[in-house]
Amino acid sequence: MKKKLITFSLLSLLIVSAIIPLAASAAETWDYGYDKTKMRHYNHYYHSSYSHYTTTTKNGITYFGPTASAGYWSRFYLDYTGPYKVTFNKYIK
Repeated sequence: MKKKLITFSLLSLLIVSAIIPLAASAAETWDYGYDKTKMRHYNHYYHSSYSHYTTTTKNGITYFGPTASAGYWSRFYLDYTGPYKVTFNKYIK
């Protein structure tokens, strides 16, 4: 009986320790690309725990998006000016 109690206690502790990090993780959403109707590149980033910002690099020039506080969106738009290679990045401060 004592072994079953110890086994059950350790198993429940293992299950709880596996669930807690999943429940406590920060929410993060990142959406980027090209809007054909408005002819502009967009870079949207949301983080629930840290201040954050985005960058968009076009034709070798890096453009910095606004820094947003935790729980707010950082939205950045860049007009289309030609067929240049565009890269999108996200950062946490």
